[in-house]
Amino acid sequence: MSRRSTIVMFLAPAGIFLILFTAVPFLEVIRMSFERHSFVREPAWVGLEHYLRLLDDPSALAALGNSLIYLLVTPVVILLSLGLALLLRSAGRSSATLRLITFLPVLTPMVVAGIIWRWVFQEDVGLFNAMLLASGAVSTPVPWLTSYPLNLATAMSLTVWKGLGYYGLIFLAGLTAIPKEVEESAELEGAVGWMKFWHVILPMMRPTVIVASIISGIAALKVFDELYVLSPHAPAAQKTIMPLIYQMAFVDLRYGPAAALSVMLFLGLLALSVLQMRMWRDE
Repeated sequence: MSRRSTIVMFLAPAGIFLILFTAVPFLEVIRMSFERHSFVREPAWVGLEHYLRLLDDPSALAALGNSLIYLLVTPVVILLSLGLALLLRSAGRSSATLRLITFLPVLTPMVVAGIIWRWVFQEDVGLFNAMLLASGAVSTPVPWLTSYPLNLATAMSLTVWKGLGYYGLIFLAGLTAIPKEVEESAELEGAVGWMKFWHVILPMMRPTVIVASIISGIAALKVFDELYVLSPHAPAAQKTIMPLIYQMAFVDLRYGPAAALSVMLFLGLLALSVLQMRMWRDE
């Protein structure tokens, strides 16, 4: 068997899987976005009608605004996880224990984490409100899960908590890959503390930061589980794009607009990834 045949044989199962369960559904969604679907009639071609209507749809515009707000998760989780990675690298013997503790939220299923968050931030009997009331910080319970934009901020805090250990280990791997000779040379030149981090460590961590930023940004725009578990009955004006797509497709049975919004989300994710890569490359 030739080398080329061997390569094709090993790649074929994954390639077939990607074609059947990624490429074909993606093309089908694009086709559906140009059609009007009904249970009693054949799909009718409507062209860009769904896209044009989404541009004037208050729910879609509100979801877009909420998704852009949710992107604030990315710089927060990047900064916190980078600090966590620096802490883990300097922890010495206790580093393994700290890694396990910080990675436990990543292993926790999102539904379980969401139930914990609901118990902590519940308005009447939640732990956080009980602490605020006991300390005198507030006089009445705060509606963390039912009032906008507090419910969005609460979901964002869950996303940060879940992703902190994951991105922290990514940055720790990047820090470990920096040659010790480079840091020692910088220290001999007088670069210590913040100066060493800013002029030596961070530039060498640029590829890792780019990857983590892109992954975090895509995850923030695709967020669904957190909002669905914490605020399942929130109105459309308080949703992000993914929960709105779910409501359009599986509750309102508006398959065409849901498909169009899905395509627009894909294009937005693609543009965000390209923009992030260019920003870091230009720097």
